[in-house]
Amino acid sequence: MRVVGPLALVLFAVAAAGAQARFGRRGGAAQQSRRGADGPAIYRARAESFAAALKKDPKLAQAAVNEGIALLTLQRLDEAKKALEQGIALNPDSAQAWYNLGLAEHAGNELEPALASFQNAVKLDPRDADSIYFEGVCYQEMKQFDKAIAILDAGHCK
Repeated sequence: MRVVGPLALVLFAVAAAGAQARFGRRGGAAQQSRRGADGPAIYRARAESFAAALKKDPKLAQAAVNEGIALLTLQRLDEAKKALEQGIALNPDSAQAWYNLGLAEHAGNELEPALASFQNAVKLDPRDADSIYFEGVCYQEMKQFDKAIAILDAGHCK
């Protein structure tokens, strides 16, 4: 039985040495950091991919919505709004498209259009807490506090 303990210790040391050699002394932190920096490139590639899909099938609403979300992530608000509006034109019943359009409008400080977009999202999906929350936020930022409280206190966001 005593042989198992030292053998296990040797195997552990060999495995640890192999991991250190593979990932360096920082445990791959530099590698992880580089992957994180690639984030914008990934979203640019995704936006381009969704745009290409929409070009192949101009009636594919979800491709327009996905492109808009990728562009929103890159903070390219005008392009994101255009893509999301295209998605809504193809499928006006997409709560996801309305919600993300509201996010793009809100990020651009367009409070009234953002409010309308969030309200459309809530009409389509009354249980979507994020849309309800941002509807209340818009009212609050517009200094319509009674409406903000009513929305947020309606039992949805308690």
